[in-house]
Amino acid sequence: MWTGDAQVFADTAEYNRNVALFFTKWHQDIGAEQTAEFRVPHVIPNIFGATERCSSM
Repeated sequence: MWTGDAQVFADTAEYNRNVALFFTKWHQDIGAEQTAEFRVPHVIPNIFGATERCSSM
């Protein structure tokens, strides 16, 4: 899921459905994909591989 899309849609998703397990897993995926510089890819899980540019600080 694109990180920006999740940020915008999370409140609506939580209002309409029980998405706690989905976002719990997604946050774990964010932690797993985070770089040593605390940056994350634009898509979680990172389907684009090591060449994906990460978010800026």
